[in-house]
Amino acid sequence: MQVRSRIFAATTFVAAALAATTLVTTAAASAAPAAIGTGRVRLCSQGDYSSALGLSGSGHSQQTVYVPAGQCQTFGIPFDANLSVTGRDGNGTTLSVPGPGLQSGPSHVGMKPAGLGTESSPRFAQNANN
Repeated sequence: MQVRSRIFAATTFVAAALAATTLVTTAAASAAPAAIGTGRVRLCSQGDYSSALGLSGSGHSQQTVYVPAGQCQTFGIPFDANLSVTGRDGNGTTLSVPGPGLQSGPSHVGMKPAGLGTESSPRFAQNANN
């Protein structure tokens, strides 16, 4: 009986931990070009700076972790949001990264914005969805 109680307690703890992660969730990046999936955005830092995805809308505002230059990371979008990209240079200084107005949400088709350019001339663009 004690073993069942411990298993139940461990299962309950894991379920509670998963439920607590209602903010933007991340998935490990892979190099293979694959479908992003509904409600997900794959941010690639293709410039010489790190980039983060900003979400604002539905009374919420949040930012993802910074994706290092040369890498990609996929994020779940928990609410309908306007998307922006913020950069960070090698010294940790925040960069304003201009780009198109993008929107996403839990029921939207996946998308692939990318931070492009250089620290002195950053920009972002929407790559082809697939």
